[in-house]
Amino acid sequence: MKTYKIFILTVLFFIFGKLLFSQTVFYSDVFYGGVTAGGFSTGMGSGNGVLNLFIEPGSSIRKAFVFAYSTNGQNQTLDINGTTYIFDSTNIISTSLHKNVFFSPIYLHCIDITTILNISQSSIFSINIPLQAGMPYKGVFAPFIYIAYVNPVLAKTSVNIIINKQKLLGSEYYTIANVNPINTGFPSGFSLYTDRS
Repeated sequence: MKTYKIFILTVLFFIFGKLLFSQTVFYSDVFYGGVTAGGFSTGMGSGNGVLNLFIEPGSSIRKAFVFAYSTNGQNQTLDINGTTYIFDSTNIISTSLHKNVFFSPIYLHCIDITTILNISQSSIFSINIPLQAGMPYKGVFAPFIYIAYVNPVLAKTSVNIIINKQKLLGSEYYTIANVNPINTGFPSGFSLYTDRS
């Protein structure tokens, strides 16, 4: 009887140990179309940047997000093509500790901009990070735009956005589960990895 209990506890420890080291699947989808994405960093300060993200002609937007980091999680802004986006506690999707005390905790924000984008708009995104009080340690930085678009003449596309849920202390172990399978018999050529500040 004791051997049976120890075996169950060992299995539970193994299962939960794996979960502790896993990332979170934030968005997963399969559709006919493509993905375009891009971002930049001003070195944790104010500044401007321009992203020219290609969207195949004849496509429609399926999903679009803007991601950004902050170090205080409260009422930080950035402008994209003249529209101001507010990054606050309502759109935090991940909070992590950072080994640099000035950046701990660090927050990852996400705003769904699917209904805001218009496919007839240019795919050029002018981003302005305004001067923020307390920079470089208190503010929003490293904006990143993700756009999935549908186009029936394109191949089937499988996408996954994985979000970190671990401390950012420099020795992380990344295990990702429950993502869409990859068929290496078809082209696979777009993978993004974005890091902290």
